[in-house]
Amino acid sequence: MTAKSELTKESLAELLSWLASKPEQAEQKYKTLHQGLTKVLAHWGCSDAEALADETINRVAARVPEIKQTYKGNPDRYFFGVAKKVFQEYKRNAQKFVVLPENSPAIADPEPTDEVANKCFKSCLEKLTPQQRELVGRYYSERTPAQRERLARDLGISVRTLRVRMFRIVKDLRICARKCIERGNPEMK
Repeated sequence: MTAKSELTKESLAELLSWLASKPEQAEQKYKTLHQGLTKVLAHWGCSDAEALADETINRVAARVPEIKQTYKGNPDRYFFGVAKKVFQEYKRNAQKFVVLPENSPAIADPEPTDEVANKCFKSCLEKLTPQQRELVGRYYSERTPAQRERLARDLGISVRTLRVRMFRIVKDLRICARKCIERGNPEMK
């Protein structure tokens, strides 16, 4: 996507006040809205619907100061309109990736043995910092959105920041493991 938005405390407070006058109602409306956006984006074919729902809410929150005085009607409609635009960006970006055919040389390489792959993976895990190893372990042991939200809170970061960190760590692990498997020698550093 082209524009990544961060949700600040101030923009969240203003967004919640736009959704409802009572804090409890606003929080419930926010949760319901997030769930609805996630379901719709998943239905449209988004593989990471929750992240796109977050991005949609963040973008709307950034615009609330401009639109709240003049916007008429149910705010949900505005959110779903923004979600449609965010999803269109997602599709455009997804089309940039080329799918390799089944008989492609990159895919036709023989599979490594489980023993080599496991040794390579363990070797690459050892190259991570202790904090990164702990984060990987906690992230994959806590699979529900609520558990991962709690993990992000424990770390003092947003769920989006947590996802980005994990994406980068896992990407580095995959590159390391692939190189190790290609060498066929997990003992080499």
